[in-house]
Amino acid sequence: MRNRLDFTIPLRGSLIAIALAAPAASAPAQTVADDARCLFLSNAFAAQATDPGRRQLATSTGAFFLGRLEGRASPTAVKSAFNQNGTLTIAQAKAMMNACVARASRADAQMRALVGPLAQGR
Repeated sequence: MRNRLDFTIPLRGSLIAIALAAPAASAPAQTVADDARCLFLSNAFAAQATDPGRRQLATSTGAFFLGRLEGRASPTAVKSAFNQNGTLTIAQAKAMMNACVARASRADAQMRALVGPLAQGR
């Protein structure tokens, strides 16, 4: 099972470098299970990152999905979503993490565009 990752096994540093450097590959997370998966991946990538910028990106992405989950899912629903995750190949984890980063980045840009004029007194 060298080419598969189980959600109970920490991700390796080389996976982080590959995943955070590649472009986003899939649709934004919409369900509790998708958000839980993004939270898990973000935490795993942040824990394994050796580059401070990538660690910060993974940490920020995790905070975004933690906030999404806190606002709409009970702890029981989140735990259930974590338990449904199963295994991922490295390619799947990379694509999912990139999609998570892209989703969080889009939301950040939308909020900054909304708040920017307000902060400048417009």
